[in-house]
Amino acid sequence: ISNNTISSNNTNSVAVRLDASTSNTIINNNVSAGATCINLESSSNSNNVSDNNISCGGHGFYFDSSSSNIVSNNHGSSDGNGIGLYSSSNTNTFSDNFIISGGEGIRLSGVNSNNITGGSIFSPTTTDYSLFGAGTNNNFINTNFTGQRTISFNAVTTSWFNYNNETDGSIWLKTNIFIVNQYLTRTLTTWSNTTMTWNDTNSTAGLTARYNLTGLLPNTQYSIYNTSSSGTTTQYLTTDAGGILQSFTILLNGNTEIKVIDDTPLNISFVPPTPANDTTTTNTSIEINVSITEANLDEVKFNWNGTNYTILNDSLVLMFNFDNVSALGENDTHVFDVSGYGNDGTVYNGTVMNLTGGKYGGAFEFDGMNDYVETSNNIGFSGTDTRTFSAWFNGGPHTGLWATIVLMGPDDNDNKNFELVISNSHLHFSSWNTYNFEGSIIIGDNVWHHLVITYDGSDLKGYIDGVLDPNIDQSSVTLDTQDSHIFIGGSATGHSSKWLIGTIDEVRIYNRSLSASEIQQLYFTNLNKYDTDKWTLYVNQSKNSTDVLDEGVYTYQAFAKDAFGNQNQTEERTVTIDATNPTITLNYPDNGATLSTSSINFNWTATDNLDASLLCNLTINGTVNQSSIASTSGQYTNYTISGFNDGTYNWNISCWDNASNLNTSLTRNFTVGATYQQINFTEPPTPANDTTTTNTSIEINVSITEPNLNEVKFNWNGTNYTIYNDSLVLMMNFDNVSGIGESYNNSNGTIIVDVSNSGNNGTLYVGADDSGNYTTGKYQGAYNFDGVDDYVALSGTPIIGNDSSFTIASWIKTVNGGMIYTEGYNVNANWNIIFQVDGVTTPYSFRIYFKEDGVWKGETIGTTPVNDSGWHYVVAVQTNKSYREIFIDGVLEDTDTTLIGDMSILNTHNIGVNERTSFATFFNGTIDEVRVWNRSLSSSEIQQLYFMNLNKYDTDKWALYINQSKNSTDGLDDGVYTYQAFAKDSSSNENQTEVRTITVNATADETLPLIYLESPTNNTQNTTDNTP
Repeated sequence: ISNNTISSNNTNSVAVRLDASTSNTIINNNVSAGATCINLESSSNSNNVSDNNISCGGHGFYFDSSSSNIVSNNHGSSDGNGIGLYSSSNTNTFSDNFIISGGEGIRLSGVNSNNITGGSIFSPTTTDYSLFGAGTNNNFINTNFTGQRTISFNAVTTSWFNYNNETDGSIWLKTNIFIVNQYLTRTLTTWSNTTMTWNDTNSTAGLTARYNLTGLLPNTQYSIYNTSSSGTTTQYLTTDAGGILQSFTILLNGNTEIKVIDDTPLNISFVPPTPANDTTTTNTSIEINVSITEANLDEVKFNWNGTNYTILNDSLVLMFNFDNVSALGENDTHVFDVSGYGNDGTVYNGTVMNLTGGKYGGAFEFDGMNDYVETSNNIGFSGTDTRTFSAWFNGGPHTGLWATIVLMGPDDNDNKNFELVISNSHLHFSSWNTYNFEGSIIIGDNVWHHLVITYDGSDLKGYIDGVLDPNIDQSSVTLDTQDSHIFIGGSATGHSSKWLIGTIDEVRIYNRSLSASEIQQLYFTNLNKYDTDKWTLYVNQSKNSTDVLDEGVYTYQAFAKDAFGNQNQTEERTVTIDATNPTITLNYPDNGATLSTSSINFNWTATDNLDASLLCNLTINGTVNQSSIASTSGQYTNYTISGFNDGTYNWNISCWDNASNLNTSLTRNFTVGATYQQINFTEPPTPANDTTTTNTSIEINVSITEPNLNEVKFNWNGTNYTIYNDSLVLMMNFDNVSGIGESYNNSNGTIIVDVSNSGNNGTLYVGADDSGNYTTGKYQGAYNFDGVDDYVALSGTPIIGNDSSFTIASWIKTVNGGMIYTEGYNVNANWNIIFQVDGVTTPYSFRIYFKEDGVWKGETIGTTPVNDSGWHYVVAVQTNKSYREIFIDGVLEDTDTTLIGDMSILNTHNIGVNERTSFATFFNGTIDEVRVWNRSLSSSEIQQLYFMNLNKYDTDKWALYINQSKNSTDGLDDGVYTYQAFAKDSSSNENQTEVRTITVNATADETLPLIYLESPTNNTQNTTDNTP
């Protein structure tokens, strides 16, 4: 049937109908009908229906139980379905048909393996493609998806919509909705075997569809991004060897993109001059270079000391390096935008490229005539959109002129401009007549300056060299800028007064307002692209625009990400800034010391602000004797050298830290050859060297033989404590030692010797009743005062008197209290220094106070009762007449800040009584080990004195006893401790014990030893023959 005009106008009529008719040809006919135009029924198979024009009131083509027909190149319209295939109408081929349907474009109902290729068969009002009833492998090949197409799934859930676009290969996108009687509206955007993008929507919220893809790259990982109102989800799937991506599910009503994952890692690494990891340096700014290789670079971040700074991402919409990189297509007239937004620039009127004269690499020099750079595109924001403009500038003052640095706007003189200009050496922001802000910081001084303007929709800020200019810190700024090209150095509509003379480099524009910290970091940082896939990130890190880095430890790291989301990073590195020399204190031998030993123990303390370990050289007589001695910062270092001959020697210590900061101590001298003191540890109770003990307090005895003792020091675990020197102006042991001139005879006039070097001996008065007596003290002997008339009158002028600083200490045992040590004015009772146990107010407490011209002041009083018949160590300390402290048993209990006046009138000093008058108040109890120093002792010294005692028991013999603990209440912690004692005579001859070590291990070891029998093994019999 060909070349006919076939018309059937009855509303129920069919124009052409084949019933059980095969191998017919219906070609080139004009067919119109009130119902179906062409109807094939009852196994009307293998017919050819082509090149017909149809106009139908019902179906265009209606096939029922008819297969293997070819329908091609037909055109027209139908009020019903364009094509309907029903009841096992299988393996039909429809190609290049163009039919606009008033019903469904194509309905497939219970049919299989039909191919619909090319053409455009769609319905403007209902469904373009309808799957109705069970059917499989019906394929739509390269049909028109230029607009939205609706696919109806009225079938059971096994029916899939199979789509292939032949022009881009054999890729099949197969779609199915789980729920029957649902549809989706599809828009196809991108179609290839590496990237596909579509949008499937449905009016039902939360509805999902399932998909599979064939014909993709085999054994390749793809990412599936789905962006909907619920957010973006990502799946990662890998095709099999046949390029098939198995079934996956996606939420409808969102854009879906599937693309090959570029899993090639970015190459990012540190390169010189970046410091090696764990570098210690004296430099206070750090240069860091990062090399990046990536053609599709999408993001760069730099982390300094835990804070990330984004150098490149999609907010950077323009980035000019001005380096004239030919590999990027740059030349004298073309500038490449390396941001990725394609805002390339054109150079006009001879702007000069200086390849080495930029802040970083090349830059453009503008001569002030008519040269400028202009982008090819509008930048993409206007009105009050947020933005940041940045550039490096080097030029003169432009006196009386306005010269454009960077401009966005339609015209040179327009209120819709956004412009950075220079005039009279200052940066200006201008939107012409609407806003004009002049900065306060000079930039027209022919040096490089980093210029930044930020705008967040309200606040406009200007930064110069990373510092906010107070004149360009404006709020409530409402701009009306117009999107336009970007102009640099001038503009196409510029007049001569606004042409720039100077050099511009590294222009950046962001579509957001950068923070002050980001701008500060950008001042230190530059990123440039120097090949199609090669980048360099340079950082000259400092603290801020004006200050160098503080000393300390810093970390840094760089990150890069490509357009496919792949990220790589450098390792994290650490750098230590240390520009301070160590300090060195020489502890032993003292300057001018005379020693009689050929083996000298040198002792010093080197302290560094950062490093825990130092190295030191010991120099003797100008020559390094020992080099690179390990020394722990802040702790004593001992180093012994033997073989000294008689003579005088100079010595010093030089120490350096990990940054090679070097310091040398003062030079001291000592003499070898004189007789010096005998000093040694006494065992027992002193532990032998390297003892390990479970005791948490350590008893140590030191024996000293020296008739002219001038100084005693005890070193516990690296800290020296001075027990005896010329600041000790009264020391009474109360031991009744006849060898030093003491002889108690139960009568008035007994001498009590001051064993300090101050000669403040005392005379004991026992009164008429002779009831006072010597008794057992805290250490050896003590004197028991009867509280009635016993006291010790000290010779000479008062020890303290008008001294501004002093320390008084004593061991006491009492029930009733009274005066311990006093100084007064014996003419009347209006002047006193009182060191006593208050025997009036209970519980009795220890205190010190002053009476100045009849006025009591400066009372400092303890809180612990001391009238309990037990021994207590009481100490009063005054510093500079204005600060007093009370200690009981090594613990601070009270302070006072009353200023004490002139006490030079005092003329008596006593132990056990206040005044030798009718106002006398006596001590009732036992007193031992009275000490007075003409300086204020520290709390740590008082704590240590609580643990120890020094006594003289012959003309040249002394005993130092220590019961070492952690503090007044706690025993020593587990650990390793060192100790040593030193003695010096009045001629500065010094000697010392060896350094001993003791380990405290009070934690019980309850682990039993393990025993293994190795030979002979169990049940083994051995025979030994010892016959020769």
